[in-house]
Amino acid sequence: MVESRKRTEITAADVNQLGFDYQYLFFIVKLLHLSIGEEVGYEALDDIHIISHHDQKTYFFQLKHTTELNSKGEQANLARFSEDLWKTLSNWSKLISDETEGRREKSDQKVFIDKSNFVFAVNRQIGKNEVLEHIQKLKKKEITDSQFVVYLRKLSAQTQDKTIKQYIKDIIKLGSSVISPFMCHTEFLNTPNILFEQIREGIRDKMIATEYVDDVLGEVFLQLKEDFFNKVQNGTHQVITYFEWINKYQSAFNKYRTTCLPLRTYNPLLPDHLEQQNFVKELIEIGAIDMHDNGLIEIARLTEHYLCIQMQLEDWYQDGKITYSTMQRFNADAAEQWKNIHTSSHRSTKKDYTKDFDNALICFDRIMEQKLSLFSTDLGIPLSNGEFIKLAKEEKIGWKFAWKDRYHVDGK
Repeated sequence: MVESRKRTEITAADVNQLGFDYQYLFFIVKLLHLSIGEEVGYEALDDIHIISHHDQKTYFFQLKHTTELNSKGEQANLARFSEDLWKTLSNWSKLISDETEGRREKSDQKVFIDKSNFVFAVNRQIGKNEVLEHIQKLKKKEITDSQFVVYLRKLSAQTQDKTIKQYIKDIIKLGSSVISPFMCHTEFLNTPNILFEQIREGIRDKMIATEYVDDVLGEVFLQLKEDFFNKVQNGTHQVITYFEWINKYQSAFNKYRTTCLPLRTYNPLLPDHLEQQNFVKELIEIGAIDMHDNGLIEIARLTEHYLCIQMQLEDWYQDGKITYSTMQRFNADAAEQWKNIHTSSHRSTKKDYTKDFDNALICFDRIMEQKLSLFSTDLGIPLSNGEFIKLAKEEKIGWKFAWKDRYHVDGK
């Protein structure tokens, strides 16, 4: 009998640990889909939270995991009086009305709700839950705020569980004018037990070959757990911003990122009046293009190059081969290469305009020798030339010392 009880206790401990692991796997899923201006936290503001600084919104996630199955061996249904459900709604109600955070007044509570989203995620069937059906009716305005409160009171009367009664009471205390927006900002998700596969899919989406996905998963998981341990040891929560995620963890991806980007061939339609482009005027002035010696052919060649790299980057982005931030970093890196060469080309003479054209020509020639790459893909000279010409056309780089002053509006 004693041994049997010990086995039960061990099993219960295993189940509890599984719940914590499930939360952490969900945390990793959210990290893999993090966008610029976002941060994701584990066990900080909630089980998981995401703050979108762009949208000025905070997403609160509560995750509840169970090993319970129905008689068919399928996910169990979320019960009407599920303690997990009512405890979560109660906790969020207390968060909304937290006086220590300055939310005593209904108006302040509504402002907080407007900037928040609440997500209850469970690995249970939620399609036939009566409570969730009533919340959906409230969202669709099929029932009024006061009718929903009446429904909550009716539920409270139907259960003998004092704990559930108190949870429902916590919600009712908000008042109908606050309960309605609260429910409208609440989501309920069925999260099947496939989080590992969702993580693997997220890693594959980062251009990792299938055979290396588990290697990346192992390295990222170990890094994250070490970071979690260190932060908790130092009395802080594990909150990771987009830039920390990119800067600190991308090495685990880069190590196994061997797939080259597909290079396409383009035949872009050239615009009219090629010689009127601002970047062309500067190249003519410094002598990089001689209009008396096949100048139009050279202008057409450079224009075709910048149109090709523009189309290539856009296609990679639209096909999901690169992210917008990757494209921005590529442009910024190319501009930084230009800056270094431009500075060195003009360092000795600077504002000595008798040397300006010679130095500008040196700068241009050196830039045209640079080969750029993206991930493990060598872009070659034509596309590399095109990137620098594209930046010049966008008025982000030039060749003379004071390149902004003459051909670019307001010295942008």
